[in-house]
Amino acid sequence: MSGPLLSVRSLARHFRVKRRQGLWRRSATVKAVDDVSFEVGEAETFGLVGESGCGKTTTSRMVLRLERPDGGEIRFAGADVHTLRGQALFGYRLAVQAVFQDPYSSLSPRMRVRNIVTEPMDAGGQQAPRARADAARRLLGLVGLRPDAADLYPHEFSGG
Repeated sequence: MSGPLLSVRSLARHFRVKRRQGLWRRSATVKAVDDVSFEVGEAETFGLVGESGCGKTTTSRMVLRLERPDGGEIRFAGADVHTLRGQALFGYRLAVQAVFQDPYSSLSPRMRVRNIVTEPMDAGGQQAPRARADAARRLLGLVGLRPDAADLYPHEFSGG
């Protein structure tokens, strides 16, 4: 494949809000995301960072196809993600994931890391159990964790 795996061009999402001004209600537009563009190549890691309220979550929700943009385009492997249907949409949803900021609301404290890491593989029916366990160990190594970290619970990790 040539070109980026994920391409976001001129993404925009504006919300209409009603505000009280004295006795009157006026509507205004809040530009949550305005002209955001980025590319992510295959096997690249991408982090979306910025100050509070700058549109990170809204941008992520649009990339995940949880929210429709008001403007711009999102392409994955060359295809417009908002036109995907059926198996193509299923494949896209298997390929993209968000990692949320707050691990305490995102990770189950009752699940071991091994299960957390392999849960998307289980849901997609992608691999045999042994292959999933091997993939979990490999993925932990890629982020600098020892393979035995798979047996830990999220609260057993250092916050640093």
